[in-house]
Amino acid sequence: MGRLAVLLPFARRWAPPLLLSLGLLFGFHAAVGADPNPTTDELASYLQLHELNPITVQAADFDQVGYAYNHHTVMLTSDGYNDVNPASDGPYVVWQGIINGSGQIFLYNVLTTGLTQLTNDGQNQSPAVNQGHVVWQAWDGHHWQVKYYDGTTVTQITNADQSSIRPSIRGQQIIYAVQLDTDSWQTMSYDTASGTATLLASGDTVSTAYPHFNADGSVSTAFTPY
Repeated sequence: MGRLAVLLPFARRWAPPLLLSLGLLFGFHAAVGADPNPTTDELASYLQLHELNPITVQAADFDQVGYAYNHHTVMLTSDGYNDVNPASDGPYVVWQGIINGSGQIFLYNVLTTGLTQLTNDGQNQSPAVNQGHVVWQAWDGHHWQVKYYDGTTVTQITNADQSSIRPSIRGQQIIYAVQLDTDSWQTMSYDTASGTATLLASGDTVSTAYPHFNADGSVSTAFTPY
């Protein structure tokens, strides 16, 4: 008991500075270990060599959109609803926000932080983007139709009695699949400059219902396993 009484004054004297030093030491390491979000210049340099590859992340009970950068995730949304199906091209990211049960399409520029809501009503899904131009499929009450945003205006480019789905865009070419019957499909190509649609392929679901652009710009129409 006598030894403890002798040591207590020293403990009271040295404990505060010791705890402060440890706090500064670990706080410094925590600050060094944290990865800040990129600056606009850093992100512009990064985009010259890399794609954003956006992802969905569970946050506060909702799916939110972000992208991986320097070993951590940069969040783009923090909404009180699910944001899903993100896609990107250069600085542009699109996704589908589920607002009151309906899918709405959003376009975001990570360099300017400009956010544009492209739809406000109905069901909209499967967005794709190229050079800031966006395509997606929208429900017209009977069938899915393809819509196109040219950077200024939204236009519906299909108006058929069959559903047109899975649109994609590269330059002025939009491709999509049209369902004629249960297992009968067409792949169509739409030229945004001329406003004309051309038949690319006809066939069954597996061979024709999944049009997509290859890395060289050519078009494939068959289902590709993930």
